[in-house]
Amino acid sequence: LSLILTGATLADAIALPGIGHNFFATAIGCIVRHAILPLLFLAVARWLPCTIELKRVLVVQAAMPCAMVPVLLSRFYLADIGTAVQIVIASTVIGLLTIPLWLRVGFAFVGL
Repeated sequence: LSLILTGATLADAIALPGIGHNFFATAIGCIVRHAILPLLFLAVARWLPCTIELKRVLVVQAAMPCAMVPVLLSRFYLADIGTAVQIVIASTVIGLLTIPLWLRVGFAFVGL
């Protein structure tokens, strides 16, 4: 049921005017999600005393794109849904390229 609600919210938001006009916010969101946060996650996985399982989870989470939560929060707080949708879509597309990279680099960096 949650996937249907998420898809319906995304479909409604894509139809809104103004999608694709906020390139700067999209670029910053993708840089934060695909460059800065993975580095922080990998640093935590390497230098904090964690179990091997937790380190693996941190590496996989570091590689993932942002989820639909920004769209749902922007709808709940009556913020700019178009920008949130734009960031989610761009992050997902960029994630197709960066997920394998971060998994390879992450597991090597953490020592798994």
